[in-house]
Amino acid sequence: MAKRKSKSNAKKTKKAAAAKTRSADSYAAHRERARARSQRQTRSARDIAPLPEVARPRRKALARKSLLRFCRSYMPHTFSLPFSQDHLLVIERIQEAALHGGLFALAMPRGSGKTSLCLAGALWAWLYGHRRFVVLVGASDQRAEELIRAVKEELYSNDLLAEDFPEVCAAVRELEGKSNRCPGQYYQGRLTRIEWGKRRIVAPWIPEAAPAGSVVVCTGIEASIRGLRHVRPDGVVLRPDFAMIDDPQTDESARSPSQTAMRERLVNEAVLGLAGPTRRMAAVCPCTIIARGDLADRLTDPQQNPEWRGVRTRLLKKFPENMDLWAKYDELRVQSLQEYGDIRLATRFYRRHRREMDRGAEVSWPARKDQDELSAVQHAMNLYFRSPAAFAANYQNQPEEPQAGRSQGVTPEQVLAHTGPLPRGTVPVEAQWLTAGVDIQQNVLFYLVAAWTERFRGAVVDYGAWPPQRQAYFRASEARPGLAARYGGTVESSIYQGLLDLLAHLFGSRWNREDDQPQALELVLVDANWSISTDGVYRAAQRAEWAGRVVPCHGRYIGASSRPLSQRKAQPGDRLGPGWLLRRSRQKGVRHLVLDVNRYKSLVAERLAAAPGGETIRLFRARRGTHRLLADHLASEYAVRTESQGRVVDEWHLRPGWSENHWWDCLVMAAAAASVLGARTPTMEEPRKPKRVSFRQWQQQKKKARGG
Repeated sequence: MAKRKSKSNAKKTKKAAAAKTRSADSYAAHRERARARSQRQTRSARDIAPLPEVARPRRKALARKSLLRFCRSYMPHTFSLPFSQDHLLVIERIQEAALHGGLFALAMPRGSGKTSLCLAGALWAWLYGHRRFVVLVGASDQRAEELIRAVKEELYSNDLLAEDFPEVCAAVRELEGKSNRCPGQYYQGRLTRIEWGKRRIVAPWIPEAAPAGSVVVCTGIEASIRGLRHVRPDGVVLRPDFAMIDDPQTDESARSPSQTAMRERLVNEAVLGLAGPTRRMAAVCPCTIIARGDLADRLTDPQQNPEWRGVRTRLLKKFPENMDLWAKYDELRVQSLQEYGDIRLATRFYRRHRREMDRGAEVSWPARKDQDELSAVQHAMNLYFRSPAAFAANYQNQPEEPQAGRSQGVTPEQVLAHTGPLPRGTVPVEAQWLTAGVDIQQNVLFYLVAAWTERFRGAVVDYGAWPPQRQAYFRASEARPGLAARYGGTVESSIYQGLLDLLAHLFGSRWNREDDQPQALELVLVDANWSISTDGVYRAAQRAEWAGRVVPCHGRYIGASSRPLSQRKAQPGDRLGPGWLLRRSRQKGVRHLVLDVNRYKSLVAERLAAAPGGETIRLFRARRGTHRLLADHLASEYAVRTESQGRVVDEWHLRPGWSENHWWDCLVMAAAAASVLGARTPTMEEPRKPKRVSFRQWQQQKKKARGG
């Protein structure tokens, strides 16, 4: 009986467990069904399908191949004024670059809308699928982020774009500006994979739409931008194919040759190298010329960068003929601003004499004027009178040259104008001596070899860096390979070993004259001012293989208030020359040269600035661009004429923002070496300091002069 009862209880327990399991399974299934239903509902709520219909298909179709029509149809709030002929040319060039590839640099007056035009071109090319991966490059990261914010504002707020481009704008508006909603957005049950970041936009993946999966990113020009790529949901890899490089320089970099060269290299190598191997890159660069030789000047110069198809426009193509009336206008303008805070008196005068004052004037954009101005001519002249220098740079793209009376020096253009016909390594037949200068830097050695006549007509025969560099334009700190990488050891030992190898290279090279006769390298001056390298320079000068032909050089800044070398007491065995003193070092056992660098910098600058064909310093023949870094070094300093204690001296200073002057120092040392060998100019000899006489001798001389 007990046994049957036990079996009955077991069956009941088993049935209860089975029922409990079935109940749990049913609940789990219920939860899963509820979760799936909720997910479907949520996905349905986040699904942007169906998209709104295109409001005006014809308007959209007509703008597909016309950037001008796109600007007028979809961005009238930005381009509210009529376009000028310059604008139409720029729009045509941007459109050509976007459709067919190519480069276009445009220097337009400030306020002409060049950045807005280029942004419109980038947006147009992206929305229509002409370009799949747009890169917005700014002079800084902050400026780059401002560019992409402008694009995002158009996509989110422009109702005209929303009407005809719902495949992008509708998806963007669904986000309501919240980037964290991007991962949950769907179209017809599939993730759109849209991105709406601070520095990156990815169009929603709607396969039938032209911009599906296309990308816009922003970056500063000095950021690491190599290797940009994007993989679409269908597996296609996108590489950048359109770059908008907006004013890629700052006021500081525009006046620095090294920074200008670095940014030009980044533009031409890093940015333009972003495209894939089968896609021709399109790039537009709106810019303003700040200084002669800056990046904007180079990119828009068809001689230096013909592939950029540069265009330069001016606000005032022709100045008015009657500038006397405009001078009276300016007086009234200043008076009116002082009395009323506006230009009412000047405008009244202009209204009465407008016909005569406008005669001969030609403006590029007739619609450009402020509300209190009567014409574009008046607007341009107001900008001119406000600051002629700023007007020349910002509105005419013709920066003024520095005033020669304030500071003097040579420009890179003056240096390059002296490129001669002889190949590298060839000495002119009229040259008497061959000399060299070596400038010591921690990471690299700079050298320059020059030939000279008796009257200091010179020719740069060779120059370079040691160890030899692979790049054509570089800073000393960027030298690759450097001395440490080549030789190892301490800084002192690497400089010493590098100097020995460089001197062996210079004296071991064969220097030929035009008539195929060999020319010996007679004297090399090596900078010995840096305490870390001084001992190594003297040790190198003691080597028997070039004894007497290598001389350590100590440059001295002898200004107007300093005592010239000619008035310093010479020791036995010293040799005194114009602006230099050659003396023997008792401790180191070799001769060294004390050099008046201001004097020889003035001499070299005078030769570099001379008209071609005169007493100049010529460069060897080379391909365009080869001498650019040399020219920047030779133009790295300026002189200020200073008078003190009866002496007038050109005192030389490094230009603000310029840091590389090493070949300039080399050329100055090479010229001083020629003077040691015997080269002279008619005005080189300094008057000797008068011999001192006693008071009694002075009285006797004075009495004799009176005939007493």
